[in-house]
Amino acid sequence: MHISLLLMQRLHQVKNSWFAMKSCLLSPQMGTYQFRCSYIFPISQHYGVAGLRTLRKHSFHGSGHILSFWNYSLQGELSECNFIGINRNLTVSGKSFVQAFPSNLQSYLQLMRIDRPIGVWLVFLPCAWSISLAAPGGQLPDAKMLTLFALGSFFMRGAGCIINDMWDKDFDSKVARTKDRPLASGKLTRFKALCFLSIPLSISLSILLTFNMNTIILGVCSMIPCILYPLMKRVTYWPQAFLGLTQNWGILIAWSAICGYLDWPCLTLYLSSLLWTMTYDTVYSHQDKEDDTVIGVKSTAIKFGDSTKTWLMSFTGLISSGLLSTGYLCAQTWPYYVGVALFTTHLVHQIYSVDLNNPESCGQKFRSNRDLGLMFWLLIMAANLIKSDKKDAGMEDEIQDSDQMLWSH
Repeated sequence: MHISLLLMQRLHQVKNSWFAMKSCLLSPQMGTYQFRCSYIFPISQHYGVAGLRTLRKHSFHGSGHILSFWNYSLQGELSECNFIGINRNLTVSGKSFVQAFPSNLQSYLQLMRIDRPIGVWLVFLPCAWSISLAAPGGQLPDAKMLTLFALGSFFMRGAGCIINDMWDKDFDSKVARTKDRPLASGKLTRFKALCFLSIPLSISLSILLTFNMNTIILGVCSMIPCILYPLMKRVTYWPQAFLGLTQNWGILIAWSAICGYLDWPCLTLYLSSLLWTMTYDTVYSHQDKEDDTVIGVKSTAIKFGDSTKTWLMSFTGLISSGLLSTGYLCAQTWPYYVGVALFTTHLVHQIYSVDLNNPESCGQKFRSNRDLGLMFWLLIMAANLIKSDKKDAGMEDEIQDSDQMLWSH
């Protein structure tokens, strides 16, 4: 899926020469951002393009191979060019984005997992579902609300990662996949991480304070599972359930921010998303099961063992039932149910095809849930666009008359 994005349309005058970059498309794939850019370079003598700091400069001669958007992009050297309308496919990963910053900042960005954006998607998408389902019939979800929750997902996910790493510093240093994290490797201390934690939390709080009082209370309460989740792997084999409880809290916050109260549709959506999180994170935790067993960390991957796929198929059935219930309570139209069918089919295929003893296979299936969530979101929006206001009003009256409202002003 391509998202049209005007990254830059400017002329840069340097030594009687100019540089323009325009018509860029952004395509997220597996945590990697692919840019298709159209460049226009005039015939010129040697000149430099000034801009963002990069790790090194690149020279371009003749055919001028463009190596990387961020490493080349806004600071490089160009000589003897005669390029007009040259198209290049450029790739920017989260890792290369972080590497574009000064070395003394990179550890802090890695602490927030900015180099691994998949987590932001998995926090944001359930919020987007909730916002879209709560929107009036015949309308797209509120763009301002989506923007606020996208920012909130980014910063709260970062804060959660910092809290997790502060608790798990000693465990992470003993696991192959996590031993190079900033705290586990000793690049940062817990005190520095604690000080840095104030930044994403402060930004998240400033976003939360723009909502109504019920939503603010819900948001503050979300810190309890966020702080406690990392401890669960020490005391129970079900830490993935607590992750689902924490990571999908945005569903409740989003619904409350729009409607001012909680009712059954957002709760059935919340429970379905919790089970979805348990499903993909159980697959993800199979990557570390051998190290976790040695150091005494618990997980559903260890708990389920050889029965993992049976458990996950059961979860999938409950997820499908929960999403169908949500659609019914919201008086959704046929595209929503197509989305539920595709969602269920994808999960079944994901569970059937994953090799739980292959970390690469587990990681690939885990990341595919971003695309799954995006697909479902698009169909929710399509369904809501063809839903009439009359249906919406009827649903609201039915919920209120049957005393289904759980929390109101």
